[in-house]
Amino acid sequence: MILDLFERWNHGDREIDPTAVDPDAEVHSAMTRATYRGYGGVKDWMAEIDDQFDSWRLSVEEMRDLSGDRILVLGSVHFRGRGSGVEFDQPIGWIITFAGERIRDFRIFPDHESARNAADAPRP
Repeated sequence: MILDLFERWNHGDREIDPTAVDPDAEVHSAMTRATYRGYGGVKDWMAEIDDQFDSWRLSVEEMRDLSGDRILVLGSVHFRGRGSGVEFDQPIGWIITFAGERIRDFRIFPDHESARNAADAPRP
């Protein structure tokens, strides 16, 4: 499911799939250091990225099951600034927590090491 969601993102699909995303989902952004809650918050987060960047393409290099309800995803993002046109590749990590079959918590980390450290830390 995660690979499908990332591929949809890469093709510009910003519609929230209610079968894949919990209505109370939270996105914790490394870029803005903000938490976005619910479908409205997720849409705001996506809109902020689209406002700031002309392109934002995700790639996945590794996925690891952390427990019955969490996975660690390591990859990169290739982006181009909307105003500057500057292109950049950045390693990035995600820890995704599920409620049943739907994403409940989506934590974004600015690098692989931060994501791995968070994955190995005890859960609060």
